[in-house]
Amino acid sequence: MATAKITLSGSRDILFNKLVLRPLSERLITELTAHRTLALRDALANDPGVAFTTVLHALCLGAFYRISSGTCLEILAKSATFTTHALGLADSASAKAIEIRQQQWAKQLPQNEDDLWDALGLLSEAQLESVIYAGDAHAGYLAGSRTIDDTFDIVSAAPDDAENAVCFRRDWFLGDGTGAGKGRQVAGILLDNWLQARRRAVWISESDKLIEDAQRDWSALGQERLLITPLAPFRQGTPIRLDQGILFTTYATLRSDVREEKVSRAQQIVDWLGRIFDGVIVFDESHAMLNAAGEKTERGEKALFQQGRAIGLISEIVAWKLRLFVPIGACGPGILAKVMERHSLVRIADKAVA
Repeated sequence: MATAKITLSGSRDILFNKLVLRPLSERLITELTAHRTLALRDALANDPGVAFTTVLHALCLGAFYRISSGTCLEILAKSATFTTHALGLADSASAKAIEIRQQQWAKQLPQNEDDLWDALGLLSEAQLESVIYAGDAHAGYLAGSRTIDDTFDIVSAAPDDAENAVCFRRDWFLGDGTGAGKGRQVAGILLDNWLQARRRAVWISESDKLIEDAQRDWSALGQERLLITPLAPFRQGTPIRLDQGILFTTYATLRSDVREEKVSRAQQIVDWLGRIFDGVIVFDESHAMLNAAGEKTERGEKALFQQGRAIGLISEIVAWKLRLFVPIGACGPGILAKVMERHSLVRIADKAVA
């Protein structure tokens, strides 16, 4: 068999068929490195979630690991000392609070810096607890059977053997305050169901701009950010051509009623989910549903808002399997009260305040 010399790193020759490999020049290596660096910069710029994690990773390495070269970012966090500025400053309440907080963070981070990437991208223990609570709730059904009227607005109790009677899975209400990372918790719940082959879900929020936050939290769990897809590109009245994914829309969009023989936005979503839907419907920023269920006034009962009718229409799904409410603001308890008026309470999982 014909052979040829292969020179690697200028060390020795290797015989291998008819190929001759020679070491790359220093200039070529420099050019390739420059192209790779630019490509990485562009990739980070197009994925804010990964960019944020990368910066946080670099800062953590500098703050909690003495000697480290595990980052490609030239970011340095310096801590100024005030020992010469005032007497007893190290014993002040602020200094002690900072020291305690830093020690607490150091305990939560892995000892080996090679494990830091995974630690920053995963859920905290408190967030993971939410995923467990939600999974436990979704595993059961609300007591009894129900029927839905032709308007899809009124849900009534019915015997189990009644015609068109359906059962609903239990909801789970997330009421954590600002800073708890509700978006990451929701992403974790969606991922939990995704791994159980529930590959279609709906994420309803207050503004279409919040899809960037949703995609960031989803990608932070190692998932493809574009799996969270906006409803807007799919024109009203046309089928949603997605085999799987998380459809992101807003309460305002759900108000869109039938137009020129085009089905409403809510019906468009229902048609995509299908009658055997078994996934998650997330009502994020659900304070935006305020008054969606109507209210009584001195002149009588107000008609349901279009937004409320749209949400009611989604319950046309035979088993509206999983629902997740994420309210914020002072109006949250009022929204919860209206929800409980229509659906019986099965259990409340109380969590102690830290």
